Amino acid sequence: MSTSERTREHLLEVYRRKAKHYDLISQLSPVPGYPQHAQRLRAIRALGLRAGDLVVDLACGTGLNFPLLEQAIGPDGRIVGVDLTDAMLARARSRVAAGGWGNVGLVQADAADYVFPDGVDVILSTYALTQVPECGRVVAQGAAALSRGRRWVVLDLKLPDATPGWVSRFGIAAVGTSASLDEWIDRRPWETIRSAMQDSLSDASWTELCFGTAFLAVGSGRGDVRVQDARHPRKVPRGLDVDASMGWNDDVIDTFRTSKGTENYWGPKLIVLHSIGAKSGEIHLNPVVGFRTDGGWRVVASKGGAPENPAWYHNLRVNPTFEIEALVDGDVVTVHVTATEITGDEWRDAYDAIAAEEPQFGDYLEKTDRRIPVFQLTPVAG
Repeated sequence: MSTSERTREHLLEVYRRKAKHYDLISQLSPVPGYPQHAQRLRAIRALGLRAGDLVVDLACGTGLNFPLLEQAIGPDGRIVGVDLTDAMLARARSRVAAGGWGNVGLVQADAADYVFPDGVDVILSTYALTQVPECGRVVAQGAAALSRGRRWVVLDLKLPDATPGWVSRFGIAAVGTSASLDEWIDRRPWETIRSAMQDSLSDASWTELCFGTAFLAVGSGRGDVRVQDARHPRKVPRGLDVDASMGWNDDVIDTFRTSKGTENYWGPKLIVLHSIGAKSGEIHLNPVVGFRTDGGWRVVASKGGAPENPAWYHNLRVNPTFEIEALVDGDVVTVHVTATEITGDEWRDAYDAIAAEEPQFGDYLEKTDRRIPVFQLTPVAG
């Protein structure tokens, strides 16, 4: 087993054990009285957030950053929380539900393997990236996807350059239960991160905090590494019902398949439409929320309450028979379905039932003048 694999397995074990009480533990970490919250605030201010931004919170843990991010980006923004550990994401999902945030998606992935959505507005990682052996590569991958002039911010712990005995003991308190202290010191990951920020970003800055026990690294996207495919809009509206960036769709769908619906924001309600292009005839994969009925599923073309319908709406109107992937009896299976748009008085009843089950869909209806379409997806016999 490689060093990276050993680290990954160790982190999974540690954070699964910590997840239930992580929020409390973090208030006392790395030592009681450490100004962690003030440092988080400083990191988030450094992002230069704007209303409507798409944010990737890398190694998001239980979502401690989400409330601060939500205040800045508003309901038209989007947060993608990425974390390695299923148990931490379960706590993050509870925080999202309690906050009533319909604009947060959760992805279980190793930071080293995560595919950032092209044209992401800002990327944040707090108190986590130094534990990833491939941290330099992660910085470079994020920089390649970052919009020109927007920010990549890393806040994390380090050892001061001159390390007396009491600081070494502090270091053990800081990382000893999460990673191998000897390996962490030998790797000096904060130096790797600093070099990667300088190499892959513009206007890279480095600020040491709290007597050199933490650092804030900030850099701006050059916007010249990857070119976004114009067929996939950068923004990911709420509701997971539109074509998103390829990286976003791939992550959501892959996580749904591998976790059997247990590790994504919508859980087992998520389904994947294999819609057939109205003009191209090509198959498009669209992750959406599927509401179970006795006769199959209902899906809502909400597009987060946008003025226009999502692209897949037109695909279903022109090519109503297609395949979906859905969770059935604990397994993700492929089902042939026919889509029928619900109209008349039945539409009102159907939409009211959906909004009662997931209130944010009621919010979407209030944001737009259009009558948001609802489709019944009925399995095709044989």
